[in-house]
Amino acid sequence: MELVQRKVAIYRRDGLYWLWWSHGGQHYVIEFGVHRGGKDWRARIIWDTNLNQAYAAGRYAHQLDPEVLELMPYLEYVHSDALKPRPHHLALDGKVFRANELPFYPPNGYGCRCRTVSVSERDLQREGRSVSEIRRGDLVPYTDERGNPGQARVEPDKGFDSIPGRSTPQQRVEMLERMVSRMPPEIGRF
Repeated sequence: MELVQRKVAIYRRDGLYWLWWSHGGQHYVIEFGVHRGGKDWRARIIWDTNLNQAYAAGRYAHQLDPEVLELMPYLEYVHSDALKPRPHHLALDGKVFRANELPFYPPNGYGCRCRTVSVSERDLQREGRSVSEIRRGDLVPYTDERGNPGQARVEPDKGFDSIPGRSTPQQRVEMLERMVSRMPPEIGRF
């Protein structure tokens, strides 16, 4: 497991994960009939989404570790530098939440590169910042990339409403058992 974690960190840091995927990993997608030639956009979305969700699960576990929370009990939502930012992602940019009260944990949609940064009480005081009371479903003002004001409802994109890695081992086993039970017998075997 540690080897896989190191490889993901290196691939993610250096951008090599896509190079590896596009020169070898993609045969899985082609073999199972998802990709039929042409541009590789769909395979890239699948790859990036799965990699980002896995990375987020590890980051979430680290940021909510009791020892980390003791020193840094807050999370700041940081919007990525996306060319076409989503309003509800921009609305949360720079907001600080109690770690266990974040409306949702990024990534919050396909292609989302938003993240969170752990923040201490001292950081908040030094920077004169306060903890946000924004909740899921709230309408929040934001400024778009052109400087235009707007309002966005704070909700993740469809399918991104759970926190990666938050389920218990028992919940994961139950989910896998449900999935396997719906598969044809020749596939649904452990």
